[in-house]
Amino acid sequence: MDDAAPASMVELGQKLAALRNARGWSLDDVAQKLHLPSNRILGLESGNGGSESPVYLKGFFKSYARLVDMPEVWVDEVLRVAAAEPELKPAAGAVARRVSWIERYKWAGTYAVGTALALTAVNWLVSNTPQLGVPDAPRVPVAVQVPAPDAPEIEPASATTTPPAPDSMPEPPMIASLNPFPSRESARETPAAPQSSLLLSFQQDSWVEVVDAGGERLLYSVVSAGEKRSFDGALSVRIGNVRGVSVEVDGKLLDMTEFTRGNVARFDVTQASDSGWRARPRGAGSESSDG
Repeated sequence: MDDAAPASMVELGQKLAALRNARGWSLDDVAQKLHLPSNRILGLESGNGGSESPVYLKGFFKSYARLVDMPEVWVDEVLRVAAAEPELKPAAGAVARRVSWIERYKWAGTYAVGTALALTAVNWLVSNTPQLGVPDAPRVPVAVQVPAPDAPEIEPASATTTPPAPDSMPEPPMIASLNPFPSRESARETPAAPQSSLLLSFQQDSWVEVVDAGGERLLYSVVSAGEKRSFDGALSVRIGNVRGVSVEVDGKLLDMTEFTRGNVARFDVTQASDSGWRARPRGAGSESSDG
């Protein structure tokens, strides 16, 4: 194989292909070793860098050169020469054609002028054609009633004229209404809904246990701040972190001082004598277990 340095990218690609064939490798073998697509390897051997950035192109060529033991200085020299080649410019006789502003906006001007002419023609046609204009209002003859010569003179009604009897007056038309007639039941005042026996409003996360009169647990968990829970009937209640909970019994805010020990409140909600509800401290026998 010729050991002379390549003078162009085409020769550089040919030398890479020759070194690859000398090792018995195919394009796919080199592509697998360099982790590049096969068409990229074919482009390098053709000396065509495509639209790749010079930095990436140099890296591809150097990786290929190291793989087939080609001196990397050859790659640097070829790419330096290729970058220093003058840019192709048009021949001296070729003059760039300048597009005037008239040609650039010719279509828009033609469209504007054509539209104006069309609108003018339509306006003239409407103005000069009676059938297309607004028709004149038809003249309706006014009938003048002339009394017959022998007709008796009608005297004007006086203020003392007796009104007609109610039975002879026509009944006014009935008008259907979309609003139904109110029933006696709806006219009655709706009684107010009874107050819940217990309402808990949570300003802080708090642990709560609520047991009904039958011993069934209605609530036994930690309730998040911002929530409200209401219960009805006789209840046995225990609240942890009671300072973060507002308690209402029968619609009235409850002072929790007498029911609180160490930020834990224990009380019972029972029936009052006036059919309302009241809170009282829990008895020793009715306290619920912590299980």
